Order: sequence, then C-alpha cells, then structure tokens
Amino acid sequence: MWRVVLLLSLISLPISIASDLKKPKPEIQKEQPEASTPSGVEAAGWAEAERWMKSSGFGESSASLRFDGSTPEGNGLYLSSFSFSASGAWREISEFIQGGKDPAPVGSPALTGASSFNNLAPSRQNLNPLPDSQALQEAVDMWAQAWCSSSNEALTAEMADPNLSASFQAENLGTFKSADILWAGEEKNGNGLAEAKVTAEAGSAPARSFELLLLISHPAAGNPKVTDWGPTGSAAGLAPYAKALQTGEAYQWNS
Repeated sequence: MWRVVLLLSLISLPISIASDLKKPKPEIQKEQPEASTPSGVEAAGWAEAERWMKSSGFGESSASLRFDGSTPEGNGLYLSSFSFSASGAWREISEFIQGGKDPAPVGSPALTGASSFNNLAPSRQNLNPLPDSQALQEAVDMWAQAWCSSSNEALTAEMADPNLSASFQAENLGTFKSADILWAGEEKNGNGLAEAKVTAEAGSAPARSFELLLLISHPAAGNPKVTDWGPTGSAAGLAPYAKALQTGEAYQWNS
C-alpha cells in the first residue's frame, strides 16, 4: 500500500511545480516620478514675470527674482509663482501660463502676498532674526555705494576701521543703483555682530547685480556699520576689518 501512495506522490509533484510556474508573478510597484514644471512653461513664466516687473515699476528689483514653482490647473494651464525683494519684504507674484508646444502667458501677473526676509534660512544657525530698520538699510546703501565706486578713500571712510593706516579696495563697478537686504540676523553669542545677505546693483546698459554676505557691527544700536564682506555660501571667513590693506596696497582705479 505504501508503494501506491509513494507512486501517486511522485506523479503529482511535477504537476504541482508546473502549476506554480504558470502563476503570474506579482508586479513590482515602481515609484512614480514627481511631477516637475516643463522647461518651456518655466521659461515663459520668467519672461512674463520680468516683463511685468519692468512695466510695474519694480525693474530695479529684478535681480532678486526667483521661481517658486508651478501648479498644473488642467487643460495644460499652469499657475506659476515667483517672488522678489522690494520695500523691505519678499513680494509674491502669481501668473497663468498655457503649456504646449509654445507656452505663453494668459492674462497678466498679479501681486499675491508678501513675507518677511527673515523667513529665509541664514548662513549660520546661531542667528536671531534682525528686524528691518531704516538705519540698517541706510548703512547697507552707503556701504554698497562706496564698494561699487572707484574711490578707495570713500570705501575706507565708510568702513571706519579704528586703525587709521588701513585702507579698503573699492570695486569700480559703475553707478550704484540699489541694495536690497534679503535677510539679516544677529549673532547669539553677544559679540554685537550681525550678518546680512544683500543684492547690490550697479552699472548701466545693462546693470549688473552682485550677491554678498555682510558682517555688520552694532546692528541694533542705531549706528550699524559694515565691517567685512564675502560670498554668500558661508560666513566662516568673515571678521571685522579682515580685508584691511595698508596704505598704498590698494589698487588705484583711473578716474
């Protein structure tokens, strides 16, 4: 009897294996790629936002314009969002762009909000947001005007280094246009210093813009002064009067 049972088991084994082979394997679920804004829609949005800024009196702030994203609204229509710095805040623009072979704006952009500069992440984590003030803006304007000029004497006077033999190198960038403070924060260690990210614009036909990170002394005492500057990636190399040169070392531009 056991021989019969064993024989039946051996016969049924290939049938079972064949049945398993015929079963469809479960499909592996692939992650869907995140939707992104078509490049043509983004490019058309940039062009329309820049056109609107110039026609609406915000042309001087165009250097700070940034793309915040687009939302598909159906039927190839996208709601695009941009923002720029002006009047002490980030100003927000919304506009509709029709996608397709030749994306184009629909209607006209509109201002849709504003937010504080302090919403932007500063370069260091040990910063307290610094409230906007007329004194801070005036200090940045005066420093940027001297930095953009061809006068080392003007920049040296603006830096106000206690070392009277120090001088500072102006950059000869052309006529100063504007300086926008993108954010500002006071260092928490009680050293009386603050950092500010700014965009300075100078020159003509066309004007050029420059992003800088400034180190500012006495930021909340009513008499702030820029004491150093550098690229915006990090404030690690900034220190008061670190760019001071000895008299005669600064390059003299031809006036």
